[in-house]
Amino acid sequence: MRAQPAQWSKQLDARFLENAMDRHAMVARMGKLARKRSVHAELRAWGDTLAFTYAAEVKRIEGLLLLGYGRSHVPLALKVPHPLEKLKGTAFEQEFLRQMLLSHGAALAETKDCRSLAADTRLHKLCGDFVESQQREITTMGNWLCQWYQKCE
Repeated sequence: MRAQPAQWSKQLDARFLENAMDRHAMVARMGKLARKRSVHAELRAWGDTLAFTYAAEVKRIEGLLLLGYGRSHVPLALKVPHPLEKLKGTAFEQEFLRQMLLSHGAALAETKDCRSLAADTRLHKLCGDFVESQQREITTMGNWLCQWYQKCE
């Protein structure tokens, strides 16, 4: 069982938003790579969706961070190269899906805490939206990894 934070604060809200911004910017970037480097048409199309949706989420988070906390943040994804940039085809797809599943799983745990403990009520809706979308995406990615590469869990 995960340990719950003793007290969620505005400071933790802002840190959550910065971390979420980093993750969402990375997913948008990875979506662009999926569009160009994937074998399966479904993943190429989904890459477009991820790139668009997660870039919009970065803007949503950025607005809340600035308006609610007076802070700005430059996502880490914009500062460093990504290891997936070296891969193509089936090697790319398998690593992309593996990394996305790991990232979404970790983010889901933190997001569930945010949904129930955030100090700012505006975060409750945002975190609820994240939980729903990440759970759907985890199911989709897990199914593809199983169907295409027989890596089933």
